[in-house]
Amino acid sequence: MRSTVNSAPQDRSAAARRPSGAARQALLWALTLSSMISTPVFSAQTDISSAPITSTNAAQVKPNIMLLMDTSGSMGWGHMPDEVESQVGYAAIGYKAAQCNVLYYKRDQAYAIPKQADGLPFATPSFTGARYDAFDIASFITVDLSSAFKAYDDNTLRTSGSNDTPQPAYYYYKTGGTVPIAAYSASPCLDGDASASMPSSDGGVWNRVTVGPSSGVGGVDERNNFAIWYSYYRTRILLIKSAASLAFTPLTDSFRVGFITVKPKDNKTDLTINPAKYLPINDFGVVQRGLWFAKLFSQKPGGSSPTREGLARVGRHYAGMHDGINAGMTGDPVQFSCQQNFTIMTTDGYWNVDAESAGLGGGYLGGPVDISGKALVGQRDGTLDGVSTNNPSPPPAADINVTPRPIYDGQFDGVRTITNKNVHYAYQACGTYFSLVTTQINATTSQLRAQTVQTTQSTVQNLQSTAQALQSTAQTRRSTSQSTQSTVQNLASTLQN
Repeated sequence: MRSTVNSAPQDRSAAARRPSGAARQALLWALTLSSMISTPVFSAQTDISSAPITSTNAAQVKPNIMLLMDTSGSMGWGHMPDEVESQVGYAAIGYKAAQCNVLYYKRDQAYAIPKQADGLPFATPSFTGARYDAFDIASFITVDLSSAFKAYDDNTLRTSGSNDTPQPAYYYYKTGGTVPIAAYSASPCLDGDASASMPSSDGGVWNRVTVGPSSGVGGVDERNNFAIWYSYYRTRILLIKSAASLAFTPLTDSFRVGFITVKPKDNKTDLTINPAKYLPINDFGVVQRGLWFAKLFSQKPGGSSPTREGLARVGRHYAGMHDGINAGMTGDPVQFSCQQNFTIMTTDGYWNVDAESAGLGGGYLGGPVDISGKALVGQRDGTLDGVSTNNPSPPPAADINVTPRPIYDGQFDGVRTITNKNVHYAYQACGTYFSLVTTQINATTSQLRAQTVQTTQSTVQNLQSTAQALQSTAQTRRSTSQSTQSTVQNLASTLQN
């Protein structure tokens, strides 16, 4: 007996349904294309700037600031104006009253403590031990203001040998009468000091106040405020140092700051300036701040005020000049054509000729010279007088005297010559980058009339915006699918008896 056992039925039709070679290749490409379409690919992350493109610059154009400081002998005085000493007199009440001597202690003024290079305030002075000069690091002289105060002394007066009697700190203020006081050089500022409250010559009252725990406005304790005034504001140079420290403290290294005195030469015949009176302009960072504040605080009053030369020196410095009156100055502070350049001058108002540079040699002059250094700037504002102007005849009495404008700068001329020029630049071929052509439009000479016209300069800067589109690239993965072929063979078993 024969028996046949099959482990699985054999599908004879599978081989018939198997695709051909070309068909299999087409199927693989179809699977690959399907994979490319269905599998997303993401682009890499992009960092977005936190600042707009228009606010970013290749270089920050920092303004230049030069502090031009008057350190003449009068800067050590304890009164303003100068005539308070000569016309009012230190023996008069007016010298000890802020209503006449504007530099003296003012009872309703809160005096601010100046700042150091690191931005921290100086120490608050003690009323019983106030520093005579708080900026002088080599001097430790203190004054007990409760018993040894002097309203004036040899150092704060032009007149030598005059000292106030040591006594408790005091001041005067006037009530009633003429309000405000018409002039420092007239009554009641000229009233004699009887060391007590007294009627004023204009019908008011001079009140004499001894500084104490309840002497201030409204009965407040003003001893601390008076001590600050004494140590930091009592003289002209103390006031300037305090005010400059407070004004420059907020500046950062976004500014470039330098320092020079009006009279940086010890003698008018010196060929170069004294480095102790000059600090080159630089970024106002930590190091420059320390150097600048130290230079400011170290200055001592003495000599005269060649202010015209001082201004010319800074102007030539911004023009990159290092010769003539600028010998000893270093570097060119102007870095960019669009850079702003400033000069801040502190002075008590008068200028002198006798201290202007002399004997420089090489054709260079001293005084208010132009960029060349070999010619004076001269009278640039024109001169106004009652005879040569177009005023009605006869001219008003006020115009009879020669009146320069805006201020007297040392000479008269009466006329002003104006020359207008245009400079043209044009490209040319054959390797020449440009040609320079100077065209003179006109030259006019005119007599100025009794008027001053100031043109306001306005600068408009347009912002430039740049937009950049993001480019995204997508890459599809390639996938290959291969079918697995399985062959099943059934075993045939034959049993034979």
